Amino acid sequence: MGEQYDQEMRDYVSDLLGTGRHAIVRDVAFRTGVPAEIVNLLSGEDAETLTEQARALAQEMGDPRATGAPSIPEAGMFPRDERADDEQHEYIRALFNRP
Repeated sequence: MGEQYDQEMRDYVSDLLGTGRHAIVRDVAFRTGVPAEIVNLLSGEDAETLTEQARALAQEMGDPRATGAPSIPEAGMFPRDERADDEQHEYIRALFNRP
């Protein structure tokens, strides 16, 4: 089969048993809030080192779970009086039986 297949099988079994780098990366990502894809790029080989690195990264970048697009409640809404004058909107509303 080959060396690559053997390594893939060892990694697969390690994941199933909850050992190995992939399992450690998932655990550190869960505990620190840093995405697993980023934790996997860190240089630590064990859980303690990866956790320290991930926490330092999270502290430097802020809470990674708090990032994202801001909520804009009025997005996509039109004032009622502007839509009522638009012929295309009237046609579409009539098409879908909306007042």
